[in-house]
Amino acid sequence: MFGLKGVATLAVAAVLGHKAAAKAVFAHYMVGTVTQEHVQKDIDDAKALGFDGFVLNIGDATQSYVSDTLSYMFPYAESVGFKLYVSMDVYTSGAACYKIKTSCNGPFDYQWIWDGYKGSSAYYQVDGKALISTFSSGGFHNTNWTEWKNGLANDMFFMPDFDETDGYYKAADAWWDYWGDIVDGILSWETAWPVRKGLGGLTAGHVSVDVLPMTGAHNCSKPYMMGLSPLQYKNAYGTNVYRQGDLNLPKRMESILQMEPQPDYNDGPESHYIGNLWVEQNNDTQPWFYANQEYWPHTGWQPLVASFIDAYKNGMKPSEMTPQSSQVTGAMWYKTILVDSVACGYESASQFYEKPDGFDKAADDVWWAIILSPHAGTGWKYIVSGEVDHENALSPGFNWGSSAGKVAGAQKLQVINPSGDVVMSATGGLCVDSGCPNLLYNSNYQVLGLEDGDKSKECTAISDAEDTSCTGSGCKTTVFDGNGPSAWRNVDCTWFSVENASIDAATRWNTIFTESAWTDLNQYWLGHPHEGGLNYSNGISNLVHGPEHMDCSVMADSVGCALTKIPFYADNPLKLSNSKDVTNALVGNGVTIIKDVIATDSTPVQLGVENTLETRLDTVVQFWYSTIDSLNESLFNGTSASIDILHNLMTDGKLLETSFQVPSDQEITQIVEKAIFGLLIPLTWTLSPDTHNAVVVDSQSTCDKSSPLSAYISSSVAKSGYVCYNNNIYYLVDVVSLDRSCESNSQGGQLCRDPDVRELPGIGALDGSSWGGITVEDLVVGAVNTWTQQSNTSAFLDPSDIGALDDIYDQGIRSAGVVHIPVGTISELKKSIN
Repeated sequence: MFGLKGVATLAVAAVLGHKAAAKAVFAHYMVGTVTQEHVQKDIDDAKALGFDGFVLNIGDATQSYVSDTLSYMFPYAESVGFKLYVSMDVYTSGAACYKIKTSCNGPFDYQWIWDGYKGSSAYYQVDGKALISTFSSGGFHNTNWTEWKNGLANDMFFMPDFDETDGYYKAADAWWDYWGDIVDGILSWETAWPVRKGLGGLTAGHVSVDVLPMTGAHNCSKPYMMGLSPLQYKNAYGTNVYRQGDLNLPKRMESILQMEPQPDYNDGPESHYIGNLWVEQNNDTQPWFYANQEYWPHTGWQPLVASFIDAYKNGMKPSEMTPQSSQVTGAMWYKTILVDSVACGYESASQFYEKPDGFDKAADDVWWAIILSPHAGTGWKYIVSGEVDHENALSPGFNWGSSAGKVAGAQKLQVINPSGDVVMSATGGLCVDSGCPNLLYNSNYQVLGLEDGDKSKECTAISDAEDTSCTGSGCKTTVFDGNGPSAWRNVDCTWFSVENASIDAATRWNTIFTESAWTDLNQYWLGHPHEGGLNYSNGISNLVHGPEHMDCSVMADSVGCALTKIPFYADNPLKLSNSKDVTNALVGNGVTIIKDVIATDSTPVQLGVENTLETRLDTVVQFWYSTIDSLNESLFNGTSASIDILHNLMTDGKLLETSFQVPSDQEITQIVEKAIFGLLIPLTWTLSPDTHNAVVVDSQSTCDKSSPLSAYISSSVAKSGYVCYNNNIYYLVDVVSLDRSCESNSQGGQLCRDPDVRELPGIGALDGSSWGGITVEDLVVGAVNTWTQQSNTSAFLDPSDIGALDDIYDQGIRSAGVVHIPVGTISELKKSIN
């Protein structure tokens, strides 16, 4: 099909030589980019199985790979006595015309092929005429096809697949009146699989739907071809279809041997391949997920095909089918997911991740077919292991069936001789997974052929197999020689999860295998640090062919650090708590770095009482620049610890959300100012040449009380420092004295002094409009939180103690340990001041 690049597949096929001297069997072969060596290998393999030739499916005949492949396919076929004939895929050529404006002339674009190859001794002929077939009518009318045939002087045996046209499956007289003079025979494509959209057999392997069109053809003295296929599963290029395989192949084989129709061919890479899937053809990411030669081979069906071909050519019944070697041959096949329970969870990402059309017909069975020599005698049996082992007798010839109760893990089929010995078994392949290991509802089969002896039950986990990877010269370039191929290397910038910004972040992260990429790249970095003198971020960028000078350890103009603004956390509140741990780890890491910065001689630690506010501010800002720059440098230094912190910051696509806006320079300035002034303002009161005892007085009164400490704090002072927090009144004030004392004067009276509690200088400006947005409430709440956590002291927290910083993520400068102003009740403060 268009875009498949002609994946070279052998697919079971047969054509009865009704018009020829003998029966001949063909395999369908999609012509595409394939090397001469691989073409010859395909021909040799097919010939060894008993195939007489290939039906060459050609879509866009204007593509250069078509002429290249035919140029070495025909000469080799001639040299080994192998036959070829062309099937014009005018459905695909129409798609090519629509999408890339090539091959817009339907069958007329194939003219050069007839001119060049119909005279070849390898070109298959019927009654001395070159056999030509099609897939679809391509929407052309009978007059178009008549014109095309006349252009070739009717020098052909034309046997098309026009089964999408009205009246075809009913063998309507009107259909034969319209098409009868054009066709020399007909073939049916859709009958090879169970019904979909009104076309196909009633069930897997059913042949009754072939009866009417076959009868119509025979009534007109024309041959009929019927398809034979294991299954149809295609999840690529805008199509996601599953047409039940299960026992489709053995049932159709049995029906063909009993009915004597003229069966022909089927298509690939829709999972119904039985030969090689060469990487120079099958290297697009989507089909590679479910169809590749390394982890999804279907060669296990080949012995069944060979026996079928032999039986078909020799007129045998199913009970007479014979293994081509030894007494027994066969295969077992199964899906790697549990279809009744699997939930992949990425349906919203694209059609590729949805359940395929027809998935509801899938079953959790293990299917098998065994051919026992008619001369093997009685007493043979088979066992299929599962939730319950299935055991039954084998009959001479063709045996097939299914075993329900497939379980996760390895599968196994055993063949036992009359003496009770296990003479052949099938196991291995990929494990059945209880989850959704490669993120899609993969409906392809693992096909395992019988091998001599009793093999230990085993399988390979899909995660260990890296089954979705493409290797070899035909694949997208891998970025480095790491520990093996990974799926992420086949994802390019056209991948839908890359292009579609509307997909949620976690889905985008997972569906392009970013987690695997992160693991692979960092494993390589840790094993080969600083190659070519590159630092961590430059080294990773270089591995993926990213931009040079990608030095993340140097502070950029702006950094998206306001994580609470990212929709990921708004949508995933439980995951926000995990990110708090990351933030705490960053702060703890920063403390160590700050200690190192302070220890350097160049750090201007100048916060003495003699300094002006301007000097102190300048010192704090310089100190902040030094520490934040050092923290950032540490974050990207490429150590295992820093890599873990980065991973926790980014995993699940936390920073991918398109609605997340990186803070502007002004917003960052406000964030930094608030942090700096939150430290500087209390420090300024403490270090002022004029003594100021900034304290937070706990009134021990609920917020509905009026002036609870009027005996100590005047109404104007109380108003300036009032804060209600947790339904308790606090006052931020300058306490000089809390005692009331009286002394006798010289006149015989008393001189009394009231408590001296004053308004802190500048407190009226702390309304949020200046000084970085700091408010009186920020300072009071922060002080109370610090005091409470530190067991009613104003001691500094140890920031390297991650538990002590538990609320810094949510509360910022209000969190415990940031603001250091003493807190106490009147009685507590009296003792402290005294």
